[in-house]
Amino acid sequence: MVEIPSRIPSVFRTALLRIPGVAGRLMNADETSDTSNQPPRKKKSKRRKLYDLHTWVGFHLAVIMVVVLFTGTFATISNELDWLTQHDMRVTPDGSKVSWQEMIEAVEAHDPTATISSIVDMKGDHFAYRATVLDENAVQKFIHVNQWTGEVTGETPYFTIQRFFRDLHRYLFLPKSIGLTLVCSMAIILSISLYTGLKTSRNWRTLMTRIRFSKRARTAIGDAHKAAGLWSIWFFVLIIATGLWYYAEYLGKDFEPGRPAELENMSEITSDVITNPSANEIIRIAETAYPDLKIQGINFSTFQNSPIIVAGSAGNPIVRQRANAVMVDPVTIEALYVKRSADLAAVQWLNQIADPLHFGSFGGLPVKLIWFAFGLFMTGLSVSGVWLTWCRLKSRGASRMQLAVLPVIVIGLLFGSFSFSVSKTSFFAGQNPIPYALFNTGLFLAAGALLCGIWLIRRFRSGRVLTFKNGMISCLVIAMTGGAAHATLVQNPYRSVSELNLGTMQGGPIQAEIHLSLSTEEIPTGDARFVIYGETGRLNLNKMTVRLLKNGEVLETEGKEIEKRFRFLTKVQLAFLELPPEHLPEATHIEATFEMNSGNSYSINWKLSENR
Repeated sequence: MVEIPSRIPSVFRTALLRIPGVAGRLMNADETSDTSNQPPRKKKSKRRKLYDLHTWVGFHLAVIMVVVLFTGTFATISNELDWLTQHDMRVTPDGSKVSWQEMIEAVEAHDPTATISSIVDMKGDHFAYRATVLDENAVQKFIHVNQWTGEVTGETPYFTIQRFFRDLHRYLFLPKSIGLTLVCSMAIILSISLYTGLKTSRNWRTLMTRIRFSKRARTAIGDAHKAAGLWSIWFFVLIIATGLWYYAEYLGKDFEPGRPAELENMSEITSDVITNPSANEIIRIAETAYPDLKIQGINFSTFQNSPIIVAGSAGNPIVRQRANAVMVDPVTIEALYVKRSADLAAVQWLNQIADPLHFGSFGGLPVKLIWFAFGLFMTGLSVSGVWLTWCRLKSRGASRMQLAVLPVIVIGLLFGSFSFSVSKTSFFAGQNPIPYALFNTGLFLAAGALLCGIWLIRRFRSGRVLTFKNGMISCLVIAMTGGAAHATLVQNPYRSVSELNLGTMQGGPIQAEIHLSLSTEEIPTGDARFVIYGETGRLNLNKMTVRLLKNGEVLETEGKEIEKRFRFLTKVQLAFLELPPEHLPEATHIEATFEMNSGNSYSINWKLSENR
């Protein structure tokens, strides 16, 4: 028999004693060691043990559960929330829609430097079509265009309300290996709650229709808790199944069909600058290859050896848009492969319905509202369950596990809020990255220190002293905030745009610029930012080599090589390179050589300023 110290608060002692299988091995410190005069404790029934497990799981894991359920609930209608808050997403149906090519031309006229990666139907006549583009700094954003008039209605950063709720719900803004694991593990907790709740509930018909408002609030809320849980059984099963599916997919289960063999016969792209074909021609090829396809979006070729994908629906609204598609060669404009959801294997077909079922996106706004209502029911079940447990324990104190989860949630929210606010402003755009990094890291470390300070002060006021364990926990929280700061710096689209423009290469199909920032130290260090432009289309860049020169002589034995640095083939490619401090003070020129997949190469020599 293990003794529970008397200094542990009563709420925690009670919680420990209610853990199934633990109560029999623990005893309170107030109890005397002589138990011979005490009557034997009655053995708990199986139903009582299940009830204790139900309340323990729901009470102690409520913090993260409420966040996941709440954000998932609003993620179902997040596109509609964007529509309400962003005027550029709202259009009025007027006659017939313009062609896809007219919309693309309107986007290109709105921002000539932008590279269009996709344009999609937002699934509603009152929603503007959305083009996803990369601007001249390779920052991703949305440009909305009125499909009825062909006019651009406005643009917005990539990190919208919809993206905020989806990302917070998916991985809590933490590194995905941590955040996604935490979120998907909630499917297991939900399954435990569902099973234990059903096994401990009797007279389902009565419980589903009985809410005794005439009695005290605790009774009415308890009845509502049971009724909502029983009515939501089907929704519990759906969310649990899809949540476990997502985690299996994350762990490496490849549920997507492999790359079709037809795509291996794509024409080799040999030109230095690749021009997108006409959207009208792409649509014509897709409609010929797949007459039943209702086209809802075009994804242009953005990778090496990748096709243009024309996706849409074909009679089955429950599958994802990408389940039905035509893949087109971007050079020959020929249909290479037709993907039909009806031809998919069973596991692959199930993977295509996971998202629509999880978020209710397969039936328009009415279905989304049903999913939203039952999401609120599930969130309310978690909140009401905590309240009922607190009432039964005669305490309003939070458990240790609840407090342990709070820093994770707070850090994630800080991370997301900061990224969201920065993406809405150009405050950091065009600035040297060092002040941004220092500001960002300092903000998160200050937040972590504040959390630790509040926690330690509360412990000191209750008569505790600083221990090694407390100090380690504080360091861990601060380290987590530093990790969040690093993740923000890496993921945020605003990058280094140095202050000194050293030169421009013009003429021909390719243009290039170099910007250089130098430190104020005695021994300067440099960060070079190369900007390479495609005059008429996407660059087909293979690699770039950079050398420092002094009056024509190479200062380095080997050139700094940047090879396959970028994921996207865009009109603009950025290359960041740290220059060696030992040679930078004496260098007079920087030489850069661009090699293209065609085999052509372009060399440019920039003269460095003597006053740097």
